[in-house]
Amino acid sequence: MHRLWDNFDVVTLIIECIADQEPSEVEQTLAALARVCRGISPVALDALWKRWTDFRRVDCLLQSIKAEGHDEVDEHARWDVYDQYAARVRTADLHDRPTKDVITAIKHRAPLFPFLKSLAWCFEPETASHLPALAAPTLSLVRIVADSGTEVIRLDPLLTNILATMNEKSRDLQELNMILFPIESLSQTLSQRVFSLVTSFRALRKICIDLPLIACPNMVEGLSALPHLESLYFSEGRKDIPRVPFDYSVARGGFDALKSLTIAVPNGNTEKILFALPRCPVTYARLPSGPHGCVHHLTRLFGPTLTELELACDLSSAPLYAAASLLSSGIVAHLPL
Repeated sequence: MHRLWDNFDVVTLIIECIADQEPSEVEQTLAALARVCRGISPVALDALWKRWTDFRRVDCLLQSIKAEGHDEVDEHARWDVYDQYAARVRTADLHDRPTKDVITAIKHRAPLFPFLKSLAWCFEPETASHLPALAAPTLSLVRIVADSGTEVIRLDPLLTNILATMNEKSRDLQELNMILFPIESLSQTLSQRVFSLVTSFRALRKICIDLPLIACPNMVEGLSALPHLESLYFSEGRKDIPRVPFDYSVARGGFDALKSLTIAVPNGNTEKILFALPRCPVTYARLPSGPHGCVHHLTRLFGPTLTELELACDLSSAPLYAAASLLSSGIVAHLPL
């Protein structure tokens, strides 16, 4: 039995089973498990702290390190103890609001988790300013999501400040996901600024983003300069956001690593984006319905490499079917986006 506590996967499975209990039981059980892990095995302790799904455990930890006689976490707290545990966190999937103690801790420890690799954050206007405190140098994946009920807000300078800080501290970011953002309005100046910050992450391999956030005349041309970009997903964003169509500057090259392309935006923008793309080695494409000229763009751009195509349209008409048949080995699925 003792050896099982040295098996990372076994301890992770135990933790996942505990997470299925009622919230009050989860907290008590995890606290008991933490004492067992600490006493039995460093591997078990690592597994327990590797992934966080809320701020409860960090809040409990902060309560335990407060200096005697102090009601708040301050410079007299046992930060050496905090560091031992925080260094074990690799994944943070956070959907609750940071507590008062967590917000105070950010002033003393930023990044909050120094070796964090994956971050998912539920975007709320009241707490978004704390997100940069999680920007660790080791961060490779960031997913910023907004609840469907989140009120529409002004993003300038909130979003640009977040991206600028992350750009400074998490230079090796490989995946960025920002869709369904609650935007009040988007000027071309703001979109250009956001786009510049996004493309400053030179190690990006995957981008999933609301098109209005980065729509600017040089968007396609700028994205083509990302040397490692493998997957590109454009969302149309919230339905109540005004759309500003562009004739994008044509990229003369680049996208050498691009394998997957999804354009989930209105038809006019789809064709404009395709027109600006250079020939590249895409194997999977997903597009909305539209004029059959879009399919001809695909044959021009991805004909030799495309193996899977999803179109939200009826290809039964002769012109569309004929255009699709030009794809060298396309597997066409008639699926809605």
